[in-house]
Amino acid sequence: MKRFTIIILVLAAALAQPLWAKDVKRPNSYNFLRGVELYDDDNYESAATYFEKELEQNPKNGYAHLYSGLLAEYNEDISQALQWAGTALKYLPKKDPEYVAYALLLRARCYEALEQDDKAIQDMEQAAALQPDMTRVHSQMAEFYYKRDEYAKSDASFQRLVELEPGDVFGYMGLARNANEQKNYGEALKQLNYVLKLDPTYHRGYTFRSEANFGIKKYNDAVDDLITALKIEPDLKAMVLLYALADSAFTPLSVKLKVQARKDPTNALWPQCLGMINMNQNHYQQAIESFKDALKIEDDDYSSSCLASCYHSLGDEKNALLAINKVIENDSTDYSALEMRSNIYDMLGDRQKALEDLNTIIADNPDADAPYINRAFLQYMYRNYDAAIDDFNTAMVFTDDSALVALNRGRVLMEMKRTDEAMADFRLAQSIYEAAEYNDSTMPTSMLYVYHFVGDDNRAAELINKMRVSQPDDMSNTYEYACVYSLMGRTDDALQMLRRSLELGSRSFTHIDRDPDLVPLRNLPEYQALIKQYKEIHQNELASMGPDDGDFEYQTVEVPFTNEGKMCKVKCDINGLPLHFIFDTGASDVAMSSVEASFMLKNGYLTADDIVGKQNYMTASGEISEGTVVNLRNVNFGGLTLKDVRASITHHQAAPLLLGQSVLGKLGKIEIDNAAHVLRITHKVQH
Repeated sequence: MKRFTIIILVLAAALAQPLWAKDVKRPNSYNFLRGVELYDDDNYESAATYFEKELEQNPKNGYAHLYSGLLAEYNEDISQALQWAGTALKYLPKKDPEYVAYALLLRARCYEALEQDDKAIQDMEQAAALQPDMTRVHSQMAEFYYKRDEYAKSDASFQRLVELEPGDVFGYMGLARNANEQKNYGEALKQLNYVLKLDPTYHRGYTFRSEANFGIKKYNDAVDDLITALKIEPDLKAMVLLYALADSAFTPLSVKLKVQARKDPTNALWPQCLGMINMNQNHYQQAIESFKDALKIEDDDYSSSCLASCYHSLGDEKNALLAINKVIENDSTDYSALEMRSNIYDMLGDRQKALEDLNTIIADNPDADAPYINRAFLQYMYRNYDAAIDDFNTAMVFTDDSALVALNRGRVLMEMKRTDEAMADFRLAQSIYEAAEYNDSTMPTSMLYVYHFVGDDNRAAELINKMRVSQPDDMSNTYEYACVYSLMGRTDDALQMLRRSLELGSRSFTHIDRDPDLVPLRNLPEYQALIKQYKEIHQNELASMGPDDGDFEYQTVEVPFTNEGKMCKVKCDINGLPLHFIFDTGASDVAMSSVEASFMLKNGYLTADDIVGKQNYMTASGEISEGTVVNLRNVNFGGLTLKDVRASITHHQAAPLLLGQSVLGKLGKIEIDNAAHVLRITHKVQH
């Protein structure tokens, strides 16, 4: 059998001879030919073994050196690939210009990866001189110049490709891409129309033509081309373009995706795309319905992750948890899903589970910066400052965004009264950001905080104004503007930006209620009225969404209350202890005085494990005080039971017991019937 294999390989080599220079004797040893065969079959690990054996027997086989270099390049070992390219050029026969050119191109790619562009172009030009009709030479040069925005030189190489292979789409596509990059959309359309005549099934031709039509604001044509591209083969560029079109042409894009979903009802791609563009526009309820439709067609982790993200953005953490758990059940190593679940657990008040997920990610990815940063933020929120500093220090070693880490480490150091170290971090972040020379549309909002903390509020406000012009409807950025204005003490501006972020769809009320940046606003009547207004809107939004896939039904319960002056009192069991609370839709948390807390601790209704940290709150006089945060394991209100509810313990013995939004926001839609003295709560019940 082995002898038969050898014969076949020798025959294959003989058949390949017409492609090789007649006066060049290329190697035909078994190890070399077997290595080439495995390489051509993409079995690179086994191919490497045979080339290694070949070089043990024939150390001056330049062809084996070249293939070894290609394998090193594939494994991203650029230093080794560069060495192999050099030895290949040393041993390859000069009368075989084709393979010498391949070796030069390999070395050029290595030089390019090492940012030695002069050496790279010198090797490519030498390859072109040796093999002026080799398409690989001109395609590599075209890409090299394209990456450096040298479009005229790139065009010259693509034009040469067109001359060499007039029936191939690659050269025309390169010319079209260069034209799009230079906003020369007319030229791009000319090239792309020809591409699609050559090959009407080429999906990237439609994607790039969609981009060109988008550039000249022919949105209907752009949408049609994009949908055609998606039908043939969805790819990353098409998905990026999908979001760009959603920003400028949401209505025609949405309508045509819906039509396509009706035409092709068994393809989950169309409702998935609808979900993506609605999520991109903060239309979370519509996005949820679309992702549910996609999941009915195909159980896909991406749709489930997006569904979880939408629920999370709406503050519906329980449904977010159900959706993300499905993803993690399918793939326990999906670290982005674990990261999202950690955030969801945090919003639900379960610090321990939030930390467990981050610890799992860190254990498996000890040199990744993001999980350390996320864990540091979590520790910071719970005032575990030393642990937060440790994580920020570790993240600083691995991160590419040292400015962000320095900024937030500085904030923790400020809380620890280590002012000099904090200011050093703020100055470091400032120097990094200023060296980056961002434009108005790419500027990170963290720069705003940096300028505030270094004492330059005027610069921060100037940047906010610029960013608002370039990104007027960015919900996340608008919320950050509110936070920065709040830290500055510009409460009117902060409230205006907070209202705008809520108008744009912000619904993370748990985060808003505990965000330390908004402490200066918390006791303002305008702030309380604003949050109350949008929490009621939010409850109506959730109620209007209907049951989830038939798993829920809605029930209404009535809870009696009594009036004491202008206040409403209701019965509420906390960890089995019956208490009377003031029903307060304007309060963010459950709040109780140290008297009740001490009684609960002494009698076993609270334990030391229930104490989760501290937070600042504002008194009626405008003073900022510190309170203890506890986790209430079981809250029963009107027969409805909630688990793990956050509560604030104030250190004022006369403070009333308040039942705030950390309970009310989880119950459902609440109506107050003052005539009957009952609260009607409409809530979801799982079948």
